[in-house]
Amino acid sequence: YLSDHEDRLKGQVDVRGARAIVDNVEKENALDIMTADRTFHIVAESPEDASDWFRALSAVHTATQQELEEMQLELANPKNAVGTIDVGLIDSACASDNPDRPNSFLIITANRAIHCTAD
Repeated sequence: YLSDHEDRLKGQVDVRGARAIVDNVEKENALDIMTADRTFHIVAESPEDASDWFRALSAVHTATQQELEEMQLELANPKNAVGTIDVGLIDSACASDNPDRPNSFLIITANRAIHCTAD
């Protein structure tokens, strides 16, 4: 996104095609996704979030196609829900215009943009 108030994706990063995902030691709670063309710098709000992001991105980066499919099935299971969103915190919701993600939408809050995909 161009800003926290933007509801349209600026682009996406091919994590699977990245050369490396590394801890950025120059900035607190940061990591880098290094591709052939550029390096994307990502900063989390906490060390725990940074660690979780690193673990998740690394898992996707190194996963086989079968492992990716298993991850998607696991995430799609309501029993594995991480939490809930208080509807009072939602600023907006909109359909995603990403052709690679049909049946997807975004939930925008003051702090996050959450990309959701439905079956």
